[in-house]
Amino acid sequence: MKNQKYIKINGRTRLSAFGDAFYTTTYLQKQYKNNWMKGGSIIKTNDGYEFDIISSDPEENDGCVEIMINGDGSRTCLMGIILEGDESEMSLQRFGYSQTCSTNKKMERGKGTKAMLNALIEYVKTHHPRVKRITLSDCSEFECPYGNETKKFGLYSFYMLKYKKPYYMHNFKFLFTKPEQKQRYKKNLSLIKQKLIINDDMLNRYTKYMSDDYKADLDELTEFNKRVVNNDLKNIVKMTNLNCLFLFMLIDYYLVEKFKNDFVVQKANFHINMRK
Repeated sequence: MKNQKYIKINGRTRLSAFGDAFYTTTYLQKQYKNNWMKGGSIIKTNDGYEFDIISSDPEENDGCVEIMINGDGSRTCLMGIILEGDESEMSLQRFGYSQTCSTNKKMERGKGTKAMLNALIEYVKTHHPRVKRITLSDCSEFECPYGNETKKFGLYSFYMLKYKKPYYMHNFKFLFTKPEQKQRYKKNLSLIKQKLIINDDMLNRYTKYMSDDYKADLDELTEFNKRVVNNDLKNIVKMTNLNCLFLFMLIDYYLVEKFKNDFVVQKANFHINMRK
C-alpha cells in the first residue's frame, strides 16, 4: 500500500504518521521542495516582509495540492493542504514561527507571524480561487526559554485573559466551526470577566509548586511575588518584562485554582470564509 501523508478523521484532514515524519525530516523537506514543488511566488506584505510560497503539482502528489512557506528551507513554517475532490477547502496543517520564515529579513514573533498567514491567504485567493474557506485546529503555542531547555505553552488561556478571544479569533477573525465549542467559549468568557485577584495564599502555594517541579530561581520568584500580590491578573498579562515561563504557568495554575473544572482549555476547530 502506498504511503499516504494525509488521512481523514471525523471529516477533518490530518497528517498521518508517515506525513508527520515526512515534514519533520529536513532532508525530505529539501528533496520535496527541489523535486516535487512548482516554482514559488514572492508575496510582499504591508509590513515589509517577503514570503516565498510554493505549491505542489497534484499530478505528482496523489491529486492533492500542498502550499508551503519554507523560508530558508530549514523548516516548514506554514503548510496548507487542498485534497482532491474537495477543492473548496484548504486545511492548515502546520503553522510555526522562525526568524528565517521570511526571505528578505528576520521575521518578528507576533507581527511577522500575522503577516505570514495573511500572505498565504492572499496567495490562495489569487492562485486557488475555488477555495471558499480555510480550516485549522487551534494548537497555538509560545516557546519560553528555560536554561538549556525550551518549554512550550498553549496561548489559549493567555489570549482569553488578555483579549477575551482565542489566538486565531483575535488575530485573524477566524470563527468557531463546531457549535459546542462556541458554547464552551461563551462559558469561559463569562468566567474570566470576573475580577481575577492573586492572593498571598495562592501565590505561596504556587511558588512552592514552581520551585519543586521546575527549580525556578527563588530570588526571581520573590521579586515577582512583590509585584503581583493583590494585583489584577488581567493587568499582569499586559506586563512585558516578566519571565514568560513563570507567567504562563501562573495563568494556567490560577485558572485551575479559581475555576476548578469550569474553565476548559480547548483546542477548538476554526475556519475563515475566503469570500462572501
